[in-house]
Amino acid sequence: MISALLLGIGDSEAVSLFRQAEAAYGKMSHFEMSIQHHDDNGLFPGDYVQRLVWKGKGKFSLLVTKGNPKTLTLTKGLKAPDYLSNGSVVTVKWPDGRTTTESVSAPKQMPGWEVSGGFPMMMLERTPSLKRVFYSGTAGLFQWTMGKTRTWNKLAVREVIGTMKNKQTTARIYFDAKRPLILGVVLSGGFNGWTKFYDFKFK
Repeated sequence: MISALLLGIGDSEAVSLFRQAEAAYGKMSHFEMSIQHHDDNGLFPGDYVQRLVWKGKGKFSLLVTKGNPKTLTLTKGLKAPDYLSNGSVVTVKWPDGRTTTESVSAPKQMPGWEVSGGFPMMMLERTPSLKRVFYSGTAGLFQWTMGKTRTWNKLAVREVIGTMKNKQTTARIYFDAKRPLILGVVLSGGFNGWTKFYDFKFK
């Protein structure tokens, strides 16, 4: 989901809310949340739940707590693995028993832990994608505006709507009504799925 959401020009209130969130996540020393996925990205499609425990730059675990029941093939996507990072190396434990490793720093492409960790993970880790999202100017793919929705999943929220310039995809990002905390993302058009962030612990 996130790899597609490049921030273009938008109304000042919407952009300000993104920047407040970036600042808030950037000040955290410890952050935990559960992530519920429903067809929200092409890499790991389907329904599954993860738990993120982030302990500082590059030090995190992102574990599957409820696996995807679908049978997938390489042409249809992968089942999400467990990610364990010690600050420099990410160990990836796949559902089929394989274990791979990758560098946590400066990936050339958006890694799976960032794809499934979403906007919060991007902001916590201050990944290269963060710059593309916030500072891409008119080259961005979305026009962002404040939405009117005030309740999502029975939660009080502020809604930011991103409309793709080719009008194929709309992204709706739901922030907590009072804090710059991201509670969920809903995509329609190119992707038709959603992500819910919940059960937070942070300091």
